[in-house]
Amino acid sequence: MARFSSRDAKGLRDLAGDLGTIREGAPPALSWLVGGLRDVLDSNRAAACVYAPRGEGLSLPWGYTAKLSHGLIVETDRFLADKTVGWTAFNPLRPEPQQRNVALTLCEVKELSGVKTASILTNVYARFGLLADDQLRVLICEGSSLLAWIGLFQSAPFDPRQKRILSHLIAPIRRRLSAERLLQQAPSTRALLDAALECVPAPAFVFDADGILLEANTAGGLWLDTHGATGREILRRALRGRAPANQFRVTDVTVASAVTRRLVVFKGDGASAHAWRTATVAWRFSKRETELFALLSRGLTNRAIAAELAIAERTVETHLTSMFEKAQVETRAELVVRAMQPFA
Repeated sequence: MARFSSRDAKGLRDLAGDLGTIREGAPPALSWLVGGLRDVLDSNRAAACVYAPRGEGLSLPWGYTAKLSHGLIVETDRFLADKTVGWTAFNPLRPEPQQRNVALTLCEVKELSGVKTASILTNVYARFGLLADDQLRVLICEGSSLLAWIGLFQSAPFDPRQKRILSHLIAPIRRRLSAERLLQQAPSTRALLDAALECVPAPAFVFDADGILLEANTAGGLWLDTHGATGREILRRALRGRAPANQFRVTDVTVASAVTRRLVVFKGDGASAHAWRTATVAWRFSKRETELFALLSRGLTNRAIAAELAIAERTVETHLTSMFEKAQVETRAELVVRAMQPFA
């Protein structure tokens, strides 16, 4: 594979560095990322948005553009008021596996999906002069859940260099958006991390810049009690980037005092997965409750779970009530923590 030019390499380092650091009170990453991507890829225009269920259709609670009228976001939001699927080349509620976290040109999207002309192109994009443009886009996903759609546009076909650059940034973008989703579950205050930790449905830890453990949520405390000194060494390795990437997510967070903290979230391994399977059997969860628990343990909201399972949000709440009763707990966090405890 060809090496990046010094200019491209610097642009990638700068963007990856910005994505890896969260500052309290800063705007969502997508708001500045669209401009950064347009510059690094040397494309003409860029846009990014987040989809959310709304009645019988979808809405765009977040949408940003670079060198494009924001009217594109407004018109797309209106267009989707009564639509969920069938208007584009992917399922926004549950993107097809082959389209998740991969940079695709317009031709590649058409080939993968079999959709030659999506209705959003002729009904919305054409109004903004995008119908004749080539498109390079990525669906940033956490599992099967869509975090964001990001697209770049230009009159000339996108070349392999541009596709390589965007592909190289997919992982840091996904990590940043996942971290933002977790932190958004807590109020944005001086005590952001303190509050956010208990909203993370997995063992989570905060370290200072020197690697000193400052705080852990309830699940993290249990994890440390279970693993002892071995667990602390595993966390130190994670901070140095020497632990398996599929087990930990490490994010730098700068709070109002300008003091950098390191947020480490345990993503799971075979042992925790086995413990959770054992718990769902011991509690006699139904098949649907087991599916719901798997999504809950990944940190999905009730609304996201409803979209993932194609059920009403009220139905999710009913299932959760039943699950709480079976596990003899009162909250989502307690359910996850209880599932990690050994069963006789």
